[in-house]
Amino acid sequence: MTLGYEPEEYEMQATVWYASQWMIFTCEEMLKQFIKEVMPSTGISDFPAGLLQGLSCYSFERTIAAQALGRDTHEDFIRAAFAEQSLSQVIPFLHQHHPDCAFLRALADFYRTYGMGPPSPDGKKNPHELDLDGVLLMIKTGILEQGVDAKTVLAEGAICRQAIGAQGRDWLRENRPDQLDRFNKLLDWAQFWMPALDNRKWHCTMTVRMRQLFRITG
Repeated sequence: MTLGYEPEEYEMQATVWYASQWMIFTCEEMLKQFIKEVMPSTGISDFPAGLLQGLSCYSFERTIAAQALGRDTHEDFIRAAFAEQSLSQVIPFLHQHHPDCAFLRALADFYRTYGMGPPSPDGKKNPHELDLDGVLLMIKTGILEQGVDAKTVLAEGAICRQAIGAQGRDWLRENRPDQLDRFNKLLDWAQFWMPALDNRKWHCTMTVRMRQLFRITG
């Protein structure tokens, strides 16, 4: 099983990361190419990039969950740790002084849900986990009520996306009505597949569990 781990890992990477990400790029590129050929000078601001704003995705979902974890933490010593300690020392400090606290249990559930290896109790970084500091920073903003709420960013982006899409359809009705149906299909396709294929939780979680099993067996 141990010897067979690595090739299985690569098979998962090829199936889930590369194929789905190229599908996302293809959707976006087809939409951009259509606009370049059919409506290159609409005068619409933030076009065509705004057509894909405010789409729910793995990154937004994880950010929202991390900020919520911070806001739902009511242990005063947790707030003090994030306020007084550097991010790299928060987890070692809590494991040393409050190993059974509710926050560490909630954090472990968070990492398991989003397919990330939990932070090391001694603060050593796992080279495979590049986003740990980023996640802790998101949690800190929630605990200390700082920064911009990711839900607000997502909602505002969705409003802009809908407005820009409506402007694009209005332009086509007036200038190229024969291309309106094609535009709607490309836009619907991109807006459906990009968030759907960017949900990586199941794959990331499987990868983390395989790595843990690999270490235990080794």
